[in-house]
Amino acid sequence: MIQKIPPQVGVRTQLFFAAIIWLLGAGMILRLAMIYLVQVGTHHWWVPPLGLLFGLLKAYFLMIPSAAKTIERIRSQGRSWLLNSYAPRVYLLVGGMIIIGIALRLLGPTDILGYQMFLAVLYLTIGVGMFISDGVFLAALRKSRRRL
Repeated sequence: MIQKIPPQVGVRTQLFFAAIIWLLGAGMILRLAMIYLVQVGTHHWWVPPLGLLFGLLKAYFLMIPSAAKTIERIRSQGRSWLLNSYAPRVYLLVGGMIIIGIALRLLGPTDILGYQMFLAVLYLTIGVGMFISDGVFLAALRKSRRRL
């Protein structure tokens, strides 16, 4: 019998992969947020709450629906290639966001306090949104285990 190339994995494995990738991305972005929050300092106490507020809004309006859409995609396709957990446009979007993030850090005036505050809020917003919405993947993974 000829195996399919690439190898196929089940729905639970795809959900686990999606949750781990989402969590790793959130961790990397939150690490950048912490770097800029340290540079901003405690005199600007309003920067972290602002980033957290925007992160909550981003999670509610963008990231949770996106995670739910990905979960629906995984469930509807059934067994599939592991990297097929996300749609190709998601990979392109993430790649573009990485390039924009690198450009913001390399080409922007990172020694100016206002720009550091902007980057801290930006990265905190994205990271908190991703971290919160990762719970959607974990809940779907837990729910898929109960069905067994």
